[in-house]
Amino acid sequence: MISTIRRTLEPFKRDASGGAAVEFAIIAPVMLLIFFGAAEVSQGV
Repeated sequence: MISTIRRTLEPFKRDASGGAAVEFAIIAPVMLLIFFGAAEVSQGV
């Protein structure tokens, strides 16, 4: 039973095609916050 599940999931362990999308989804909000924060600070100067 467990070996069948392992054989089924084996291709997904090696597939890294979605890695860049996940990294972007994690980093994008932080980058946008920094960008808009810098824009707000520059308006006040």
